Amino acid sequence: HALIHAGAGASVLAGADVCAAAGFRLHPGGHAPMFDEEAWRFDEVDGISVQMSRPASTRLDFTAVSDPRWRLAAKEYLFARLAPGRPEIAVLPRAFRVPLALPSCLKRLAEVTRWMNWLTAQRVPSLGDVTQDHCDRYLAERSLRKDSAGTVIGTLEESVARVAAAVIIELASYGDLLSADRYRDGFTPWNGRSSSQVAGMRPPAENKTPVVGQDILQPLLAAALYMTTTVAPPLAALPPQVQQRRQDDAR
Repeated sequence: HALIHAGAGASVLAGADVCAAAGFRLHPGGHAPMFDEEAWRFDEVDGISVQMSRPASTRLDFTAVSDPRWRLAAKEYLFARLAPGRPEIAVLPRAFRVPLALPSCLKRLAEVTRWMNWLTAQRVPSLGDVTQDHCDRYLAERSLRKDSAGTVIGTLEESVARVAAAVIIELASYGDLLSADRYRDGFTPWNGRSSSQVAGMRPPAENKTPVVGQDILQPLLAAALYMTTTVAPPLAALPPQVQQRRQDDAR
């Protein structure tokens, strides 16, 4: 397939309603962020968790990306992770098929901002000029832990390096969607290795969670079966009766 771009700087996602594409419901009268906005606010989404009630936790702000072309690329990439079912995204062969949760998108945005601004500082003129050497050097720097004075005091956790590597890799997967700038054709960072492999993460030899003993599991399953087959059916019929009782009491 081939995605037809409307021209340099024009996106096939222009004018899209971000919440509608991601399947988010808004409070009555709530404002829906639009793709073209420089920051997407999700504080008026219905059902937002208490942990995400702070403004910084419900806002994807792209203004920190200094290069306007790459700011657009970051928006297209994050939109794709939020709304994989969108037709322009569903046709991409390497696109993820499961939407990324908003907290994870916030982490992705922070990492893609660091990556793109690092490229700007390195005077890389275009994403098409990115090489494997750039990827290796950036990840090596990103993995260092520094104090407030900028002195290296250790290394960050492997999970941090994994997300940083994932952003670099995934920008290649969504190359056909990026309208203003993208990696050169055929360039795949780390030659197709996963972000976990790049970060040096190794899967545990066995499950860290202990196996539940039969003395616990059997009574638990028996109780669950009793709840679902015996207790639950009559409970399901109670709400209409309660509503009718309230109406009778009101009269």
